[in-house]
Amino acid sequence: MTSNSVFSSSGSSFSDQLGSPAVEPVGEEREEGLLFAVSLKRTRYTSAYSQLQEGDGYLLWNTTKVRVVKAGTLQGLVWYLVPYQREPDASYRSCFLNTFRLFSSPREVLEMLADRHKAMAANRSEDTEQQAKRTVQIGVESFVRTWVERFPGDLESSPSCPFPRSLQAFLDECGAHSNHRTAGPTESTPALEASSRDGPFDLYTLTPEEFAEGITAEEARLFRELVPHQCLSYVRHMKTAHSPTVRRCIALSNRLSLLVIQSVLDREGGVEGRARALGHWIAVAQQCRKLKNFSSAMSIVCGMRSTAVFSLQQSWNSLPQNKQTTFMELAQLFSADSNHQISRDILSREGTGKHVALSPVSHRGKAAHDVQVVQGVVPFLGTFLSDLTMLHAAHKDKLEDGLINFDKCRKQFEVLVQLMLYQSAAENYSFPQSHRLLSWLYHTPVLSQQEGYELSQQFTEEHCISASEGDSPNSSSTVSFFKSLWYGLRTLFLSVDLLCHSGSASTPGPSPPSPPSPPRLHPFLPLLLIHTESTSAAEHATLSLKIPAVSPTKSLLLPAAAVLQIN
Repeated sequence: MTSNSVFSSSGSSFSDQLGSPAVEPVGEEREEGLLFAVSLKRTRYTSAYSQLQEGDGYLLWNTTKVRVVKAGTLQGLVWYLVPYQREPDASYRSCFLNTFRLFSSPREVLEMLADRHKAMAANRSEDTEQQAKRTVQIGVESFVRTWVERFPGDLESSPSCPFPRSLQAFLDECGAHSNHRTAGPTESTPALEASSRDGPFDLYTLTPEEFAEGITAEEARLFRELVPHQCLSYVRHMKTAHSPTVRRCIALSNRLSLLVIQSVLDREGGVEGRARALGHWIAVAQQCRKLKNFSSAMSIVCGMRSTAVFSLQQSWNSLPQNKQTTFMELAQLFSADSNHQISRDILSREGTGKHVALSPVSHRGKAAHDVQVVQGVVPFLGTFLSDLTMLHAAHKDKLEDGLINFDKCRKQFEVLVQLMLYQSAAENYSFPQSHRLLSWLYHTPVLSQQEGYELSQQFTEEHCISASEGDSPNSSSTVSFFKSLWYGLRTLFLSVDLLCHSGSASTPGPSPPSPPSPPRLHPFLPLLLIHTESTSAAEHATLSLKIPAVSPTKSLLLPAAAVLQIN
């Protein structure tokens, strides 16, 4: 490491003074199985001589060479945790402990550390060199103890895969008794059963504020238990990875979305009942947004934007205008456009900041007074998983010369650091948990996406039939109007042959063949198909409106096609 001092005038900016950025890459260096990225960093010189120069209108800057591990062999990366005759890099250690499972295993790393510890003890020498080797031994022991404290599950010797005696003796020598420690957070989904004495849970027994606080308490608990490095395993091996804490967070988000769909599709109450459920969930999502529970708010909005719920146009139209406006704002806030850019900006601005409110967040009903509260936050985990997925796809695991790409690990670690900061902020929540709400949240049977879609289509069809029966079905003018409308639209947009075969209505005998499939229409033009039949009885007309099936995998509905049947 070298350093140079330069004088510069204090009347100009830093970049003008130096003619280059504060950190300037200059090349690469190789050393003991490691590839370093070398850069020059310019910092302000803080000696007494520099303070004297400030009074004369000049500043003194110091140029320092900085080396950052870019790639290396596995042995080189492990040994650099406790370097010989050099101070260990704390940031490198943290990055390694959170990412090494991508290219190695805890046992393999422990064996290399044990070999390094043994090698330092075997080679006896004198004076300075012996002291340096003893320093490495102490550093290895200290690192292993830190490793066990931060990630106890890594060094847990299970009966099915016990440590060899040499490694167990090494752990004992380091003072890391792994067999007597727990393997991290093991608390799983609370085993709560609905109380038969209290009856089924009513969605409206809790106010939107109480509902949001109860969900936030559970979301925050699972988010605090999340092990960040498990996100890397989940991204790399999504279907087979052992990432229990990540899967619990994802399962709760998915389940909340399905519960929103099911509660809205409740048969009781009809259109008015479904509109009431929509209004309730909009209020809950709004409260979750105020509590900075972005995860639950996102789940609720996704459930309401699903095909099964979004197609209930009559229920949506029954909502007050202010409710509809609030939902549109929430949908825009949690939009997936530009990789969730809007919600990202709000999270970075409010995630770890302080909130000034008229009353404390966790004590509603008390006298209003100005108070500054440090509010918790629960971000949407899918945002971080998306970032890790893109980093994994954009960067190779190894360089062309076979070295492990540690620069990729460093970029992924930056995402995990943000996640850990939000985990610390989540500690500020102090809401009580409602056991009845948790029982409803975890043990209520839910509809699948396909079942919810079919039920929604059934509601829409029933409403259209009942609405058509309320008109004048026997009115020849109504039939004539729709016939004229169909022929006019067909002539204007389609220019195809008639779909209704002339003469089929007056020809006795077997039923005429079904009309051919209609041609593709303009995507914003409703499709009106007229099918005529006649019987020996008195002629009569029945008007019915049907909504065709739409793929449940689509998140947005196209204009529905109306089928007009005249019997």
